[in-house]
Amino acid sequence: MFSRLSTLFVVACASLSIAMPVMDTVPGVAALNVVGGQTSNPANAISPLVGRQTEPDSFLGVASDLLGDRDSAQPTLPEIVISLTNEIKPICAKLEAAVAVAVKADINVDLIVSLLGDIVVLIEGAIVDIKVIVANPAGFVLSVAGTVITVNELAVLVAALLTLVLNVLFTVTVGVQGLAAGAVLIVVAKIGGLLAVVLGLAVQVVPNVCVLVAPQITAVVHIITSLKLDALVVVLGLPAKY
Repeated sequence: MFSRLSTLFVVACASLSIAMPVMDTVPGVAALNVVGGQTSNPANAISPLVGRQTEPDSFLGVASDLLGDRDSAQPTLPEIVISLTNEIKPICAKLEAAVAVAVKADINVDLIVSLLGDIVVLIEGAIVDIKVIVANPAGFVLSVAGTVITVNELAVLVAALLTLVLNVLFTVTVGVQGLAAGAVLIVVAKIGGLLAVVLGLAVQVVPNVCVLVAPQITAVVHIITSLKLDALVVVLGLPAKY
């Protein structure tokens, strides 16, 4: 199982460099132990194994299997990110279907606002879980069901989550036109603010995670700026030119 995770992480990292309409992948995990947000001695790390090319989205099932095996009631930071991405993915699919109609006037704005509201609830729940970790940073271990990972691998997971959500926010805002767009934009702005809170909490336990995330989301930075998600610009430390 650990070898599969390592291989999938290598492939998933490569997939993040390619712009996609919707991030359908939750990249993998592999190697180092992090306690209190600091990387420990790499001597006990699991060596990445570059084997056959595996479909990147295969990791979602592998990661989910690992999460099912964990003993702790309190999820770790990467477990929270993986679970949140898993839960948001089907909502994104519904949102895409809702705007993919031949006649834009037929778009059900109420449905879109409701689905975006579901994303809000999920992110708010993740924030509650992350705050538990922030309150006890000394006991924090960067792992997935006991498999320790690197800070960079956490950054890949976070980048996948951001790419998934930002792409769907862009899709719905482009799809919904006219007066109805106002109601959608209100929820979009709230989701952007909540994502910034997630990142702001994450850096309290893993201080350099946003530095590692920013280079991996260049394909969606234009969405952050076009939707005026200024809190994300600040927390990600994006250059003023954006």
